[in-house]
Amino acid sequence: LALLATCGGVAALGFFFCVPEALQGPYANFDPLSAPMVLDNVGEAQPLFPSLRPTAWFSVGTANKALLFGRVLLLPLLALLVVLAHCWRARGRRRMAWLAAGAFLLPFMLLTLFWQTRCIAFMQLFSLMPLTWLLLALWRRIAETMAGRCRFWAEILAFGALGLLPVVLLPAIVAGKPVYPDMLLFPGARPLSACDPTKVFVTLRDPAGLGDRPRLIMNMMNDGPALLFATPHSVLSAPYNAKGNRDSLAFFSARDEASAQSVLRRRQVDLVLLCRNISPLYAGLTGPRRLMPTLVKGKDGALDIVSDEDRPTMAERLARSDPPPWLKRVVLLDDKDYLLYSVVQDGMSPPD
Repeated sequence: LALLATCGGVAALGFFFCVPEALQGPYANFDPLSAPMVLDNVGEAQPLFPSLRPTAWFSVGTANKALLFGRVLLLPLLALLVVLAHCWRARGRRRMAWLAAGAFLLPFMLLTLFWQTRCIAFMQLFSLMPLTWLLLALWRRIAETMAGRCRFWAEILAFGALGLLPVVLLPAIVAGKPVYPDMLLFPGARPLSACDPTKVFVTLRDPAGLGDRPRLIMNMMNDGPALLFATPHSVLSAPYNAKGNRDSLAFFSARDEASAQSVLRRRQVDLVLLCRNISPLYAGLTGPRRLMPTLVKGKDGALDIVSDEDRPTMAERLARSDPPPWLKRVVLLDDKDYLLYSVVQDGMSPPD
């Protein structure tokens, strides 16, 4: 074990000697604007611990946090307790095997809690072996101490406590959805996305229309990966180290047409795409403004939250179907989620 630790330390020193930028973290080479945009506005990049911290005891929020704990951390914590117990009692090669299991489980648990929730799947993956041992041990103990109907119900209870409750029922309760297969240890169905891009893909891929040639789309960050994967077009923004993130934010958060036009002209944008469910980042509702939104009545009669009724951002104008004259609405059949606009070059003001 000491030899392995020494070799690992030497390998780590060699890595940091060859790549000193890694000492600044995994986002050291990110554009100064892209890093906070990705980390602060992508759910997978958030740590789990703040979501578990109770705000007030005996409240609905605390109950939801307890359900979240049961869904995400209950089984991995039980698995970690099993690993620690065996590391304490086992000897020789058996102890080394359990130490190896803990060496994978504990780091991913800490990364999930304090770094990014994208590590949840790995934490649960390395929980499977200890949990399988625990379930078999419970059934063995039940078989030794019970018989008949008592044994039957005890085995069902053990399987439900380690299987159906935290693996099936709690995820379904938290998601508010029926029970359908999902991902590892998360069979409860995920809630539907605020904007399903499937329908807009049909328009963007149509070879007789917008899919006849590659175009550049001005988009919001979360839509970037799906557009790149499912359409022949390029995008300006994505949750990566992309310089276009800065231009996307400048366009959608612009409060005057001249600033928005300059971005489109400089980047030679062909299309503008946005989800009606605008992120506060693009709606100008960050910083002090997030505490001072205004409710206005939209054209459909519904109440909309805007950052400034007199000077809305470009994203807010487009979401309310109030585009400037140099953006032309593209009709999306049977799509109430997305709005697509084409850039009318002739309608733009001449550059300064």
